[in-house]
Amino acid sequence: MRLDWDHLEVRLSACGYSQWERGVRCSITWPRSSVGDNDIWIFNAGNAVMDMRNGKIRLDKDSIIWMRPGHEYKVDQDPDDPIGHVFIHFRLIRPDGSDYFPDIAEIPEVFECFNHAHWHAMGRNIVRIMNLTKRDQSPGQDADIRKTASVLLKSLLMGIDLCDALARPDNAAARTNMIAFQAAVMTDIFIPCILRFRYRNNITRHRIPVKKVRVPFRDLRGYFSSAGCPGRSPAPPGSRSRE
Repeated sequence: MRLDWDHLEVRLSACGYSQWERGVRCSITWPRSSVGDNDIWIFNAGNAVMDMRNGKIRLDKDSIIWMRPGHEYKVDQDPDDPIGHVFIHFRLIRPDGSDYFPDIAEIPEVFECFNHAHWHAMGRNIVRIMNLTKRDQSPGQDADIRKTASVLLKSLLMGIDLCDALARPDNAAARTNMIAFQAAVMTDIFIPCILRFRYRNNITRHRIPVKKVRVPFRDLRGYFSSAGCPGRSPAPPGSRSRE
């Protein structure tokens, strides 16, 4: 990764979701076109052109940008396709307590991340945590909520930093390896967990023929057994589960 995350504290200031108005070039919520801190936007709708430090950049529903003080970020959106995005304001704090604003030579303003839906979901979860109402909190829990959201934000920023570096054209081999790794995680962890959940809760009409289901790195039957879900022999076709 390009930033020294081990020596940077991430402190979340504010966050939310913004859906811009239809029929206008720029929202009334963006009058200044500038920020006073670090501000990350994770888009999920719309088309627009923004003035960045390196010139005009076209943004769409798969864009992620990181704005910093000292620049006027003018936005010209498509009036018929307004933008929607998660926004997160935060501080990066050095060990000496000073604020840190990375130069675009260290980390870019516009990211070339793949697996965009994952980053947007993380951003929305951070917003949900920060928007917990007072009636949902116990006394003194506000600090815990902000700390939890800040930890999640640091994980988000580190992931975007890593994946953007791997997605750059000059790092095609590393990007291929990362995509292969993500596929391996899906087949070795995520899919078995889904199957395990369906197996335990008898969501399907027929029992899952566990001994015939395999993934590249682990026999699912062995995985189920090690996870406390013993493998069972498959039921004959047309039979129903007893539970």
